[in-house]
Amino acid sequence: TALAVAMMLIPALLMVSTIRFRSLKSIDLRARRGYQVLIMVAGFLALIVTYPHEVLMVMAYAYLASAFVGVGLSKLKRFSTGDSPE
Repeated sequence: TALAVAMMLIPALLMVSTIRFRSLKSIDLRARRGYQVLIMVAGFLALIVTYPHEVLMVMAYAYLASAFVGVGLSKLKRFSTGDSPE
């Protein structure tokens, strides 16, 4: 039960935080891509159909973790260019 509570509270707290999440609106769906992308999307959809709970949970928490990766990369980039953290 503690795991279930944590799985609800962590995303809830992040919804009201000031951490910025990347929007999926910036993906250009009109650009031409190779057949490899089509095969990967079909495989991904097959995974969702086969294991919906597991795959969707991994997707949700991967998106959640992406915000922390973005914050870390921006701080690392700022540190490597010599800018002050303020």
